[in-house]
Amino acid sequence: RALDGVACVLPGTSVEEGQLLISGVEDTGTFGARLLSGMGSVTARTWYTLTAEVPLTVEVRRPTGEERVCHALVIGTHRIKFFRNSSIEAAEYDKITIRPPLSLFGLPLPLTWVTERYQLRETEPRSRDPVAAEKAAENVLAAYLHSRVEPYGTVSSTLCTSRQRGDTLEVTLTAECLEEIGTQVPIYVETANESDR
Repeated sequence: RALDGVACVLPGTSVEEGQLLISGVEDTGTFGARLLSGMGSVTARTWYTLTAEVPLTVEVRRPTGEERVCHALVIGTHRIKFFRNSSIEAAEYDKITIRPPLSLFGLPLPLTWVTERYQLRETEPRSRDPVAAEKAAENVLAAYLHSRVEPYGTVSSTLCTSRQRGDTLEVTLTAECLEEIGTQVPIYVETANESDR
């Protein structure tokens, strides 16, 4: 819809990115060209195809039941350990630190009793349900689609399909949208040099 300009395409015409849709130059036929603001709105049906790959085998961390507890006393800036070996394989442990302040007869002391609890975790492969994996991927793709389209339009319809390739599920979301696709660009006008006059 051209508000102050000349429509260059008919309704229902397929257009490509960068194509001129509303011109700010009008040919008057008699007096040459007239410059307009070229304002208007261009609402179009657009199509998106988004794809995500979801592994059907994931590494899950689970507790082994093994636990190690270390204690320390912090006096000001000094730390006194009450355990021998402090080397813990951090990649395999979850660390929980408790630092309750100490007090005597309700008065806070410059002491802190630190308890560090290390819980051993190990990883094991676990299969994912293909239906649940497809639904999760569809939700992610739909959220991404809405983030791209909603500032300028709406999603009319979507179709989600999937196919398994080895240990990977390929999920494809196809969508039809209705959105504003017009962008304004300046009109460049040549001016005659003083020497050409």
